[in-house]
Amino acid sequence: MKHVPAACAKLPVFCRYLSTSLSKLLAEEFDRSMEKDLEQLLDMACYGEATYLFSQVLLYNLAQTPVNGRGHTVRRLGQELEKAALARGRDVSRYSVQLCGAHHYPRATSAMQSMLAKRQLNPADMLTLYQLYKQQDPPPAALLRLPLFVQLLTDALFLPESQEINAEYLHTYVYLLAVAAAARDSSSSLDTGHSGELSLTEAAIKRASDICRSNKHVMQSVRDLIKALRYPVVAYGVLGFVEKALSDERGCDLSQVEQASVYLILVDEVATNHPHLRPRILPMLCRLFEQFHPSLDELSQLEFKVRLVDRFVHLMFVGHVEPVLDYMHGCLTSKLSDMSLLRHFVLEVLDMVEPPYTESFVRRLRPLVESPDIYNAIERKEGRDSCDRFLKDSSRTMKAASRS
Repeated sequence: MKHVPAACAKLPVFCRYLSTSLSKLLAEEFDRSMEKDLEQLLDMACYGEATYLFSQVLLYNLAQTPVNGRGHTVRRLGQELEKAALARGRDVSRYSVQLCGAHHYPRATSAMQSMLAKRQLNPADMLTLYQLYKQQDPPPAALLRLPLFVQLLTDALFLPESQEINAEYLHTYVYLLAVAAAARDSSSSLDTGHSGELSLTEAAIKRASDICRSNKHVMQSVRDLIKALRYPVVAYGVLGFVEKALSDERGCDLSQVEQASVYLILVDEVATNHPHLRPRILPMLCRLFEQFHPSLDELSQLEFKVRLVDRFVHLMFVGHVEPVLDYMHGCLTSKLSDMSLLRHFVLEVLDMVEPPYTESFVRRLRPLVESPDIYNAIERKEGRDSCDRFLKDSSRTMKAASRS
């Protein structure tokens, strides 16, 4: 939206825009075509303290009286807005704590706000929260689901060499993350009646955390990790662990093919089983793909990136198609990547797909296939034949689209 400052300075204009944007985002299931609308909404809402608070209060009230079963979507929008504010360096902790329905629990909100303001977990505050959530009348789980707290907690439990956790307090960290992930809020109170699921989640977090934080027996423990990955909260934490391990030379010897492959197997597993985490996997793969590893020779560097390209292909296979193609097209136009890697990507994709193709798919893949740097350098006959077939079939798609 143009003239954001002017629009935000006038309450009627801001209210009208906010109402229209929310109506559009809540009208149907969120998909990638709505990302631009979401970005514009976040820009407007994060313009200043008043616009942020106004937007969050509106979302909070909408979540209390959800229409058409959209309560979860409204809460998700509130979390996205909070993350956007944090990314802009804003301290919104006091609003986050007050708007999660925990205002009747001053000890809990005080402990949480103290940690969020410092962006650091404190064992004493964690123990306070643990004791409160073990009581008969615990605070709502929404307090533990604040995005910054979840990020701090998963980093502490899954990243090697992150915040040192005293063994005496480790169980409090694990339990609170399990409550955030598995407990159910009933109106304003917390329902921990599903103790079986809570206990299983807690055990999975503990086992995966032990493996990731030590980072010594990943290859031997990969089956245990994969088993724990069925829990979304573990999958979220393991993704952070994998990126840290593969981007830090102390975390993983990338020249050892088998060792690096184990970490990437975990990424495939998360991509397959957790659709909501695919948008997080893609930026992670992009960062790793663009990173230069000075300790690797040229051949080892190329081999590692080939394995990363295979992860991009797998992301497409499980349904995250257009974002991957957009990124690879960007690599082509900016000459960001070795052309042999893009050729490998194109051939792997063509080996996986078959007509009929959608117009949007053709518009994204065809420039890659017909690029002289890619097409002319494909030496194998079967590879060239795959390209020719796609170009022929995609031409039919575009002709049909132009007639309709």
